[in-house]
Amino acid sequence: AFAVRGAEVRLTTLVNFLFTLGFSGVEGTITFLAAERLGYGPPQNVRIFLFLGIILILTQGVLARRLAPRVGERILALCGLSLGFCAFAVLSTVHSTIPAFIGFTLLGVGSGLINPSLAALASIYSADVDQGRNLGSFRAAGSFARAIGPLLADFSYWKFGSRNAYLMGATMMVLPLIFSTKLPRPIAKPIESVAVPPS
Repeated sequence: AFAVRGAEVRLTTLVNFLFTLGFSGVEGTITFLAAERLGYGPPQNVRIFLFLGIILILTQGVLARRLAPRVGERILALCGLSLGFCAFAVLSTVHSTIPAFIGFTLLGVGSGLINPSLAALASIYSADVDQGRNLGSFRAAGSFARAIGPLLADFSYWKFGSRNAYLMGATMMVLPLIFSTKLPRPIAKPIESVAVPPS
């Protein structure tokens, strides 16, 4: 999945892999957390995923597109990863609805900023002849993370408990955040012009 040309693209793909690993872990355990901490059943869990979906759509479709030309995709990715870290930290401690939905909001906005920004950076950093190869590897890394993330998260949740599992997720967000600070400032292509792979 990391067989890409260019150190910047390789690092961007790694950041994508690590974030998706953590985010897919939340998707895999969020119903457990909601049942344990909030007493939620299937109807309430449907509302959580609907809420997250709306936040993601609004963030990717409106917020990211408007902010990218002004601040750049690298800054948006850093902001998104920071919000992801905060989301894990908040969700590790919630025991009521309002704090939980604050955590879900942070998670949705963070992911909505990160996904299009990293895809745009992978494209911007790639030479024209390497676009297909590099974006294919970018997608493959994300798919692999989505395959193993829920398995690792489920194991951590039941082995170490909800609080520790989410704190581990917060700690894991630090790695892609640090790696993202090493990405160079790109010569911007507008985020609207970049083919964003599905999250």
